[in-house]
Amino acid sequence: MTNPEDLRAWRRARLARNDDLLTQETDIEKELRHYTSVFEEKVVYCNAESSKESSFVRYFQNHFHQLRLKKLIATGPSNYRRQGSLYIYDGDNGSEWKLTKNGDFRSDECLEFLYQSDIVVTHPPYSLAHDYLNYMEIFRKNFLFISHIDSIKRKDVFKLFQNGQLWLGYNSDHDFSGFVLPEKIKVLKTYPGYNQKGNRIITPESFIWLTNIDHLKRHQPIPLTKTWAHNKSLYPRYDNLNALDIPNTDNIPSDYTGLMGVPVTFLADYSPEQFHLVDYNTGHDGEPLSLNEELVEPRIIIERN
Repeated sequence: MTNPEDLRAWRRARLARNDDLLTQETDIEKELRHYTSVFEEKVVYCNAESSKESSFVRYFQNHFHQLRLKKLIATGPSNYRRQGSLYIYDGDNGSEWKLTKNGDFRSDECLEFLYQSDIVVTHPPYSLAHDYLNYMEIFRKNFLFISHIDSIKRKDVFKLFQNGQLWLGYNSDHDFSGFVLPEKIKVLKTYPGYNQKGNRIITPESFIWLTNIDHLKRHQPIPLTKTWAHNKSLYPRYDNLNALDIPNTDNIPSDYTGLMGVPVTFLADYSPEQFHLVDYNTGHDGEPLSLNEELVEPRIIIERN
Protein backbone atom coordinates (compact mmCIF):
# COMPACT_ATOMS: atom_id res chain seq x y z
CA MET A 1 0.00 0.00 0.00
CA THR A 2 1.21 3.51 -0.81
CA ASN A 3 2.73 5.45 2.06
CA PRO A 4 0.44 8.48 2.84
CA GLU A 5 3.54 10.64 2.98
CA ASP A 6 4.40 9.48 -0.55
CA LEU A 7 1.02 10.75 -1.73
CA ARG A 8 1.46 14.10 0.01
CA ALA A 9 4.95 14.49 -1.47
CA TRP A 10 3.68 13.65 -4.94
CA ARG A 11 0.91 16.26 -4.67
CA ARG A 12 3.49 18.86 -3.61
CA ALA A 13 5.64 17.85 -6.57
CA ARG A 14 2.71 18.47 -8.90
CA LEU A 15 2.28 21.96 -7.51
CA ALA A 16 5.98 22.84 -7.67
CA ARG A 17 7.79 24.34 -10.65
CA ASN A 18 7.89 21.69 -13.42
CA ASP A 19 5.64 19.58 -11.11
CA ASP A 20 7.39 16.31 -11.77
CA LEU A 21 9.42 13.67 -10.03
CA LEU A 22 12.69 12.29 -11.35
CA THR A 23 12.85 8.85 -12.92
CA GLN A 24 15.49 6.36 -11.82
CA GLU A 25 17.67 4.87 -14.54
CA THR A 26 16.82 1.33 -13.43
CA ASP A 27 13.16 1.92 -14.37
CA ILE A 28 14.13 3.41 -17.71
CA GLU A 29 16.32 0.43 -18.54
CA LYS A 30 13.63 -2.02 -17.42
CA GLU A 31 11.14 -0.50 -19.87
CA LEU A 32 13.42 0.36 -22.81
CA ARG A 33 14.77 -3.20 -23.10
CA HIS A 34 11.46 -4.12 -24.76
CA TYR A 35 11.90 -1.69 -27.66
CA THR A 36 15.57 -2.01 -28.63
CA SER A 37 14.91 -2.92 -32.26
CA VAL A 38 13.11 0.35 -33.07
CA PHE A 39 15.99 2.75 -32.34
CA GLU A 40 18.42 1.88 -35.13
CA GLU A 41 19.48 5.02 -37.09
CA LYS A 42 16.91 7.09 -35.22
CA VAL A 43 17.17 10.55 -33.65
CA VAL A 44 15.97 10.31 -30.05
CA TYR A 45 14.66 13.43 -28.37
CA CYS A 46 14.27 13.82 -24.61
CA ASN A 47 12.34 17.08 -24.50
CA ALA A 48 11.65 17.41 -20.78
CA GLU A 49 15.15 16.74 -19.41
CA SER A 50 17.03 19.68 -17.94
CA SER A 51 20.63 18.55 -18.46
CA LYS A 52 22.99 15.83 -19.61
CA GLU A 53 22.78 14.48 -16.03
CA SER A 54 19.19 13.35 -16.65
CA SER A 55 18.63 9.62 -16.18
CA PHE A 56 17.07 9.45 -19.65
CA VAL A 57 20.05 11.18 -21.22
CA ARG A 58 22.49 8.95 -19.35
CA TYR A 59 20.64 5.84 -20.48
CA PHE A 60 20.69 6.75 -24.17
CA GLN A 61 24.26 7.99 -24.02
CA ASN A 62 25.44 4.78 -22.35
CA HIS A 63 23.48 2.61 -24.82
CA PHE A 64 24.02 4.77 -27.90
CA HIS A 65 26.06 2.22 -29.89
CA GLN A 66 24.14 -0.79 -28.62
CA LEU A 67 20.89 0.79 -29.87
CA ARG A 68 22.65 2.06 -33.03
CA LEU A 69 21.26 5.54 -32.57
CA LYS A 70 21.88 8.33 -35.04
CA LYS A 71 21.69 11.24 -32.59
CA LEU A 72 20.51 12.12 -29.09
CA ILE A 73 18.93 15.51 -28.36
CA ALA A 74 17.79 16.70 -24.93
CA THR A 75 16.15 19.98 -23.94
CA GLY A 76 14.50 21.20 -20.77
CA PRO A 77 14.29 23.93 -18.15
CA SER A 78 17.34 25.11 -16.24
CA ASN A 79 18.00 27.57 -13.43
CA TYR A 80 20.07 29.95 -15.56
CA ARG A 81 18.13 33.20 -15.96
CA ARG A 82 15.09 31.38 -17.27
CA GLN A 83 17.03 29.96 -20.20
CA GLY A 84 16.58 26.29 -20.93
CA SER A 85 19.36 23.86 -21.76
CA LEU A 86 20.19 21.94 -24.93
CA TYR A 87 22.39 18.85 -25.08
CA ILE A 88 23.33 16.96 -28.26
CA TYR A 89 25.32 13.73 -28.41
CA ASP A 90 26.46 12.03 -31.63
CA GLY A 91 27.97 8.86 -30.21
CA ASP A 92 31.44 10.32 -29.71
CA ASN A 93 31.03 13.85 -28.42
CA GLY A 94 28.43 15.71 -26.41
CA SER A 95 27.87 19.47 -26.46
CA GLU A 96 25.72 21.62 -24.22
CA TRP A 97 24.24 25.06 -24.93
CA LYS A 98 21.75 27.48 -23.41
CA LEU A 99 18.48 27.95 -25.22
CA THR A 100 17.10 31.41 -25.94
CA LYS A 101 13.85 30.51 -24.15
CA ASN A 102 13.00 28.53 -21.03
CA GLY A 103 13.15 25.01 -22.49
CA ASP A 104 9.41 24.36 -22.34
CA PHE A 105 8.61 21.55 -24.80
CA ARG A 106 5.90 23.81 -26.31
CA SER A 107 8.34 26.61 -27.22
CA ASP A 108 9.19 27.26 -30.88
CA GLU A 109 12.83 26.20 -30.56
CA CYS A 110 11.93 22.94 -28.79
CA LEU A 111 9.24 22.20 -31.38
CA GLU A 112 11.90 22.58 -34.06
CA PHE A 113 13.94 19.82 -32.38
CA LEU A 114 10.76 17.76 -32.10
CA TYR A 115 10.29 18.12 -35.86
CA GLN A 116 13.85 16.84 -36.43
CA SER A 117 13.44 13.78 -34.18
CA ASP A 118 12.13 10.27 -34.79
CA ILE A 119 11.35 8.97 -31.30
CA VAL A 120 10.57 10.94 -28.13
CA VAL A 121 11.29 9.40 -24.72
CA THR A 122 11.01 11.37 -21.49
CA HIS A 123 9.12 12.14 -18.27
CA PRO A 124 7.11 15.37 -18.83
CA PRO A 125 5.36 17.42 -16.13
CA TYR A 126 2.20 15.64 -15.02
CA SER A 127 -0.01 18.71 -15.23
CA LEU A 128 0.92 19.07 -18.91
CA ALA A 129 0.39 15.44 -19.91
CA HIS A 130 -2.55 16.23 -22.19
CA ASP A 131 -0.69 19.05 -23.94
CA TYR A 132 2.28 16.75 -24.33
CA LEU A 133 0.21 13.98 -25.86
CA ASN A 134 -1.43 16.46 -28.26
CA TYR A 135 1.98 17.57 -29.58
CA MET A 136 3.01 13.96 -30.13
CA GLU A 137 -0.15 13.44 -32.19
CA ILE A 138 0.24 16.69 -34.15
CA PHE A 139 3.85 15.94 -35.07
CA ARG A 140 3.11 12.23 -35.63
CA LYS A 141 6.04 11.03 -33.54
CA ASN A 142 6.75 7.69 -31.98
CA PHE A 143 6.83 8.27 -28.25
CA LEU A 144 7.29 6.65 -24.86
CA PHE A 145 6.78 8.73 -21.74
CA ILE A 146 5.82 8.46 -18.09
CA SER A 147 2.57 9.84 -16.74
CA HIS A 148 0.03 9.24 -13.98
CA ILE A 149 -2.99 7.05 -14.66
CA ASP A 150 -5.28 10.02 -13.98
CA SER A 151 -4.07 11.51 -17.27
CA ILE A 152 -5.91 8.83 -19.26
CA LYS A 153 -9.24 9.12 -17.45
CA ARG A 154 -10.67 11.29 -20.22
CA LYS A 155 -12.89 10.50 -23.17
CA ASP A 156 -10.58 12.19 -25.68
CA VAL A 157 -7.64 10.09 -24.49
CA PHE A 158 -9.81 6.96 -24.44
CA LYS A 159 -10.53 7.55 -28.14
CA LEU A 160 -6.80 7.20 -28.85
CA PHE A 161 -6.78 3.83 -27.09
CA GLN A 162 -9.95 2.83 -28.90
CA ASN A 163 -8.50 3.77 -32.30
CA GLY A 164 -5.22 1.94 -31.71
CA GLN A 165 -3.17 5.17 -31.56
CA LEU A 166 -2.12 4.83 -27.91
CA TRP A 167 -1.52 2.07 -25.37
CA LEU A 168 0.33 1.44 -22.13
CA GLY A 169 3.97 0.44 -22.05
CA TYR A 170 5.35 -2.87 -20.91
CA ASN A 171 5.75 -1.85 -17.25
CA SER A 172 3.22 0.21 -15.33
CA ASP A 173 1.81 0.86 -11.86
CA HIS A 174 3.59 -1.41 -9.33
CA ASP A 175 6.46 -2.05 -11.76
CA PHE A 176 8.18 1.27 -10.86
CA SER A 177 10.87 1.06 -8.20
CA GLY A 178 10.26 4.64 -7.05
CA PHE A 179 10.95 8.24 -8.07
CA VAL A 180 13.57 10.70 -6.87
CA LEU A 181 12.02 13.58 -4.95
CA PRO A 182 13.68 16.90 -5.93
CA GLU A 183 15.34 18.84 -3.13
CA LYS A 184 12.96 21.76 -3.68
CA ILE A 185 10.05 19.58 -2.50
CA LYS A 186 9.86 19.62 1.29
CA VAL A 187 8.43 16.80 3.38
CA LEU A 188 6.77 16.93 6.76
CA LYS A 189 9.14 14.54 8.46
CA THR A 190 12.46 12.77 7.98
CA TYR A 191 12.04 10.87 4.75
CA PRO A 192 12.42 7.07 5.09
CA GLY A 193 13.28 6.11 1.49
CA TYR A 194 16.71 6.62 -0.12
CA ASN A 195 18.45 5.05 -3.09
CA GLN A 196 22.12 4.06 -3.31
CA LYS A 197 23.06 7.60 -4.35
CA GLY A 198 21.44 9.08 -1.24
CA ASN A 199 18.46 10.57 -3.11
CA ARG A 200 15.07 10.64 -1.43
CA ILE A 201 12.71 8.11 -3.02
CA ILE A 202 8.92 7.99 -3.02
CA THR A 203 6.82 5.13 -4.37
CA PRO A 204 3.32 6.40 -5.19
CA GLU A 205 1.14 4.02 -7.19
CA SER A 206 -0.61 4.38 -10.53
CA PHE A 207 2.27 5.59 -12.69
CA ILE A 208 2.30 4.37 -16.27
CA TRP A 209 4.28 4.42 -19.49
CA LEU A 210 2.28 5.76 -22.45
CA THR A 211 3.41 4.84 -25.95
CA ASN A 212 2.51 4.19 -29.59
CA ILE A 213 5.48 1.83 -30.07
CA ASP A 214 4.46 -1.81 -30.23
CA HIS A 215 5.71 -4.41 -27.74
CA LEU A 216 5.08 -8.12 -27.17
CA LYS A 217 3.06 -7.80 -23.96
CA ARG A 218 0.39 -5.86 -25.84
CA HIS A 219 -0.48 -9.00 -27.78
CA GLN A 220 -0.55 -11.44 -24.87
CA PRO A 221 -4.13 -12.39 -23.87
CA ILE A 222 -5.30 -12.11 -20.29
CA PRO A 223 -5.74 -15.57 -18.70
CA LEU A 224 -9.46 -15.82 -17.86
CA THR A 225 -9.95 -18.18 -14.93
CA LYS A 226 -13.37 -17.10 -13.61
CA THR A 227 -16.83 -18.07 -14.88
CA TRP A 228 -20.09 -16.15 -14.94
CA ALA A 229 -22.72 -18.87 -15.47
CA HIS A 230 -22.46 -20.32 -11.96
CA ASN A 231 -21.50 -17.08 -10.17
CA LYS A 232 -24.00 -14.54 -11.51
CA SER A 233 -24.54 -12.97 -8.11
CA LEU A 234 -20.91 -11.82 -8.14
CA TYR A 235 -21.45 -9.85 -11.35
CA PRO A 236 -24.07 -7.11 -10.85
CA ARG A 237 -25.31 -5.02 -13.78
CA TYR A 238 -25.28 -1.23 -13.94
CA ASP A 239 -28.42 0.80 -13.38
CA ASN A 240 -28.02 2.57 -16.72
CA LEU A 241 -26.30 0.00 -18.95
CA ASN A 242 -26.82 -3.69 -19.60
CA ALA A 243 -23.25 -4.63 -18.71
CA LEU A 244 -21.55 -6.51 -15.89
CA ASP A 245 -19.57 -4.52 -13.34
CA ILE A 246 -16.13 -6.07 -12.89
CA PRO A 247 -14.00 -4.04 -10.45
CA ASN A 248 -10.93 -6.25 -10.91
CA THR A 249 -9.39 -7.41 -14.19
CA ASP A 250 -8.68 -10.83 -12.66
CA ASN A 251 -12.43 -11.42 -12.36
CA ILE A 252 -13.27 -11.11 -16.06
CA PRO A 253 -15.23 -14.30 -16.82
CA SER A 254 -14.26 -16.64 -19.62
CA ASP A 255 -17.85 -17.60 -20.50
CA TYR A 256 -19.47 -14.17 -20.96
CA THR A 257 -19.52 -12.38 -24.31
CA GLY A 258 -21.69 -9.34 -23.53
CA LEU A 259 -20.65 -5.88 -22.38
CA MET A 260 -18.49 -5.57 -19.26
CA GLY A 261 -17.25 -2.60 -17.28
CA VAL A 262 -13.66 -2.85 -16.07
CA PRO A 263 -11.33 -0.44 -14.20
CA VAL A 264 -8.97 1.85 -16.12
CA THR A 265 -6.07 -0.31 -14.87
CA PHE A 266 -7.37 -2.97 -17.30
CA LEU A 267 -5.41 -1.13 -20.00
CA ALA A 268 -2.15 -2.42 -18.51
CA ASP A 269 -3.16 -5.92 -19.66
CA TYR A 270 -5.32 -5.02 -22.66
CA SER A 271 -4.76 -7.00 -25.85
CA PRO A 272 -6.60 -5.69 -28.94
CA GLU A 273 -6.80 -9.23 -30.29
CA GLN A 274 -8.74 -10.38 -27.22
CA PHE A 275 -11.04 -7.44 -26.38
CA HIS A 276 -12.77 -4.54 -28.08
CA LEU A 277 -12.92 -1.16 -26.32
CA VAL A 278 -16.54 -0.02 -26.60
CA ASP A 279 -16.92 3.16 -24.54
CA TYR A 280 -15.69 5.08 -21.52
CA ASN A 281 -17.86 5.17 -18.39
CA THR A 282 -21.11 6.10 -20.14
CA GLY A 283 -24.57 4.57 -19.71
CA HIS A 284 -27.39 4.45 -22.26
CA ASP A 285 -28.66 7.71 -20.75
CA GLY A 286 -25.39 9.51 -21.48
CA GLU A 287 -24.59 9.72 -17.78
CA PRO A 288 -21.68 8.14 -15.84
CA LEU A 289 -22.21 4.52 -14.87
CA SER A 290 -23.99 3.81 -11.61
CA LEU A 291 -24.66 0.72 -9.52
CA ASN A 292 -27.47 0.61 -6.95
CA GLU A 293 -27.94 4.35 -7.53
CA GLU A 294 -24.31 5.05 -6.61
CA LEU A 295 -21.66 6.22 -9.07
CA VAL A 296 -18.84 3.73 -9.54
CA GLU A 297 -15.18 4.44 -10.20
CA PRO A 298 -14.65 5.23 -13.91
CA ARG A 299 -15.06 2.11 -16.01
CA ILE A 300 -14.02 1.13 -19.52
CA ILE A 301 -16.73 -0.79 -21.35
CA ILE A 302 -15.34 -3.82 -23.19
CA GLU A 303 -16.53 -6.93 -25.01
CA ARG A 304 -14.81 -10.06 -26.27
CA ASN A 305 -13.64 -10.17 -29.89
